[in-house]
Amino acid sequence: MKVQIFMSKFVDVFTHLKYYRKERCENSIYYSNENLYTFVNDRSLEGGMHVLEMIIEALSWVIAFLLFYFLIPKLKKREAFISILVMQLFTWPLGFIVAELKLISYPSRFFEYATTSSFTFEFLVFPVISALFNQYYPKRPTLLKVLTYSGLIVSVLTIAEVILELYTDNIEYIQWKWYWSWITMFILLHFTYRIWNQVKAK
Repeated sequence: MKVQIFMSKFVDVFTHLKYYRKERCENSIYYSNENLYTFVNDRSLEGGMHVLEMIIEALSWVIAFLLFYFLIPKLKKREAFISILVMQLFTWPLGFIVAELKLISYPSRFFEYATTSSFTFEFLVFPVISALFNQYYPKRPTLLKVLTYSGLIVSVLTIAEVILELYTDNIEYIQWKWYWSWITMFILLHFTYRIWNQVKAK
């Protein structure tokens, strides 16, 4: 019975998510819809992480692992791991710097006492996306193909980030704009692709 009640409220949250408006007040999150406010705040977790944000982060982990498992061929997984490590080499310090300079904050996140950045995005999601990016990079690249391929992937990631920034407490822009995320991810994907190619060739 408890599971059914939880699932019904979970579905209700995502069905009506676009109608919710959040307001920040003294580092607390309030939602204009009373039901959502009750759902989130009555079930807050240790450390202040709420159920909605926890579900989003947990789903991000599950989706990242599934994408890696099913979309990376078995014989290419070793190369994919190298790609992930190369990307983590940059996302870890850059994510830490951005958070410490208070350009972006992650009020509700996994491992909040270990890091001020988003462990989920910097350590797992974006590195896995990088591995997929490298794996399916156009074999006969032209400028149009590369820009379309890269732009589509980065745009999807940026749109997802903006939605999270508007409707959840997973991320908050302080002195940041969405196009900076777009530009940063675009550059990082191409820069790490070149490094990955050099490492793979040795």
